[in-house]
Amino acid sequence: MPLWQFCRGVKGLPGAIEPIDWPTKTLTLDGGRFTHTHAVSFDRLVLALGGVTDLSAGPGLVNYRWPGRFSVGETLNAQFAGVRTGFHRALQPTSLARVPEKGYQRNPTMNSSRFCRYIFFIATAAVLAARERPHHVVLITIDGLRWQEVFRGAEEALMTTDKTAGGGVPAGSLTALKADFLADTPEERRRKLMPFFWGTLVPAGQAFGNRDLGSAARVLNAERISYPGYNELLTGALDPLITSNMPIPNRNVTVLEWLHGRPGFAGRVGAAAAWRVFAPIINVGRSRLPVFVTQQHSAPGTVSPRISELERMMDDIPPITPEENFDAFVYYATLDLMDTLRPRVFLLALGEPDEWAHARRYDRYLYSIQRCDRFIRQLWEKLQADPEYRGTTSFVLSSDHGRGVTPEDWIGHNKKIPHAEETWIAAIGPAVPALGERRNVAEVHQAQVAATVAALVGENFRAAFPAAAEPIADVVRGPAAK
Repeated sequence: MPLWQFCRGVKGLPGAIEPIDWPTKTLTLDGGRFTHTHAVSFDRLVLALGGVTDLSAGPGLVNYRWPGRFSVGETLNAQFAGVRTGFHRALQPTSLARVPEKGYQRNPTMNSSRFCRYIFFIATAAVLAARERPHHVVLITIDGLRWQEVFRGAEEALMTTDKTAGGGVPAGSLTALKADFLADTPEERRRKLMPFFWGTLVPAGQAFGNRDLGSAARVLNAERISYPGYNELLTGALDPLITSNMPIPNRNVTVLEWLHGRPGFAGRVGAAAAWRVFAPIINVGRSRLPVFVTQQHSAPGTVSPRISELERMMDDIPPITPEENFDAFVYYATLDLMDTLRPRVFLLALGEPDEWAHARRYDRYLYSIQRCDRFIRQLWEKLQADPEYRGTTSFVLSSDHGRGVTPEDWIGHNKKIPHAEETWIAAIGPAVPALGERRNVAEVHQAQVAATVAALVGENFRAAFPAAAEPIADVVRGPAAK
C-alpha cells in the first residue's frame, strides 16, 4: 500500500529541506530542477526517521523522539489497526492546500479549533542508511601534563640547570630552550608550546582548567597517580581498591569495553598507549579490545605489517623506561589502526611528558609536549581529510593527574604533593559548542570524561553504570547530557 494511503489527509511535498527559520516557523523546500521552491510554514516540525537512524547525528533527536518499535509495514498490519487509527487521526487534521502567493497552508475548510499544523518528513530506513554519518571520538590523554603549562606556557623559573631543585636543563641547551618557548605573555608562551591546541582546538571547542580564570578541573581519586587516574577517567568512578600502578587486570568495565559491546561499535573500538600498563587497565583479556602498547610482541599474522614493523623497532630502540617507550611509536601505531580498524571510538594515550618530568628534564618535558601537540594536529588533519571521519569526529583531551608546583616537587605527583589533583580537560567536535577557553564556570572532574565520550557518540554510559559521573553538560548536546 502506498505510504500516502496510510497518511490520508496529508499532502506530500517531496524535496530537499533548505534553511529552516525557527523564529518564524517557516522552511524552504527545494523540489528539484523541475519544481519551484516552496515556502512552508508550520507550528510543529516532526522528523519521522528510519529504524536504523543514528540519532546522535542531530542535536535534540533523542531528547524529543517518540520511540516507535514498529515499521510502517507493521503499522499497516491488522494487529496494529488501533495504532494506525490513532496515527491517522493525528495526521488527518494536517491537510495542506495550495494558496496562491502564500505557499502551502492549512486547508481553510478545516475546523480551526482542531487544527494544529505538523510537517512530517518521512524517510525509509533503506534511504537513510545510505546517508547516515555515525559520530566518532578520539580520546587523547597526555600523561602528567600540568595545567600550568597548558594555560600559561613554559615556566621560566624551571629553566635552570639545577638537578635537585630546578629544571635540570643542560647548560648548553638553556639559550635555545628560552628562545623556543619564552615570550612576553602567557598567551604567547602557550601558543609556542601548543600551537594547534591554541590555534585550532580551543577556538573551535572548549578548554577547562585555567584556575587563573576561575575554571578548575581535578581528579577525584586520592592517590593522584596513573592507574587510579586512568581508571577514574575511563570508568567514570573511583575504585578505593586501586591504590598503586601495579599491572593488575582492572575489575571495572571501561567506557571503551562497554561501547565495544554496543550495537554499531563491535570491532570498531581500540587503543594505542605508550605505557604498557594500559593493557591491564583496559583488561584486554576480558574486553578483547585491540590495544597497542610499549614492548608488545604480537603473534605472526595477528597485526598489520606496519604494527609488526613498529614492534621490531621497539626491540631495537631502548625505551625511556621498561614500561614506556617514545610517543612516536604510539602515534604511528594510531595512524595504522585508524586505517585498518576504522574505529568509532579510539584511545590515544601519550606518555613522554610524565617520564621527562620524573627525570627532572624540563627541556625534554617541554619538547615532548610540543611534539604531542604536533601529533594531535596531524591526526586531526588526517581524519578531516577522510570522508568517513570528516565532520563527524570529536577529540577529547585530558591528563591522568597533575603535579607539584614548586621547583623542588614539580617532578612528582601523589597524595602527599599539593596541587597534584589539579588537571585540565578539552574537547572539539561537531556537537561541541565553540565556547573556547572557559572562565568562571563550575568545576569539572576527570570522572566525567567517560560519560562525555559516550555521549558524543550518542550513548548513555550512566544508564548502564549509574555510579559513573555525569558528562560535562557544556561539552555535549546529546541525550546523555540530560
